Amino acid sequence: MKGIPTKTGISCEVAICQNSATTASPLCNAHRVRKARFGHPTRKPVDLKRSEGKAMRTWCANYIDDQLTKNEDVAIALEWLKQYVSQGSRNAGKAQVQLRRVYEATDDAGYVHIMAGLCTLVALSQERPNQIEVGLQLIRQSANCLFFSTTFATSSTVNRDGKRKSTSYYASPFVLDKVGEELLTQIGKELSFVASRLVRLSPYFTRKGGI
Repeated sequence: MKGIPTKTGISCEVAICQNSATTASPLCNAHRVRKARFGHPTRKPVDLKRSEGKAMRTWCANYIDDQLTKNEDVAIALEWLKQYVSQGSRNAGKAQVQLRRVYEATDDAGYVHIMAGLCTLVALSQERPNQIEVGLQLIRQSANCLFFSTTFATSSTVNRDGKRKSTSYYASPFVLDKVGEELLTQIGKELSFVASRLVRLSPYFTRKGGI
């Protein structure tokens, strides 16, 4: 995402930031980019590839695998996700390129992995709103989860040992909002069901009385 010229004499609205705001936003360019990508100018995005986020996601993936033959709603939601990517990869639209990359790179286990990531984000938004809030943060990070869970970054390099190093994950805010809202609207009930089980049954949340 290219930088935007700054407003002379107007500071970024983030209190601790001393940089100038851009002409297109009350935020400086760095905070504007973070909000555009992840839905918040200062909070770090939830990392589902390392540490606790990865452990939660793995728990969710195992739970979804177990539920596919027991819970028709979860199985239908997973099938909807596959069809959404397949259809979107063929339809003309701004999300087509991103969805085509997912369609070409993702097998059945990969779709379970994506759905598990979405459930983890929903669980965190419900139980730890100081980490990720329901709304713009959840919408944009859900779309990023779909686009980049099973694909390489949009910009990457190959190291001397032949390993690929991701350097940039990017989709436009318009695409993130459209796709994220569709995901949460169409299969939000099923995501919340698995998320509630993550909160209740896994070791990653403090269990509360009555749950």
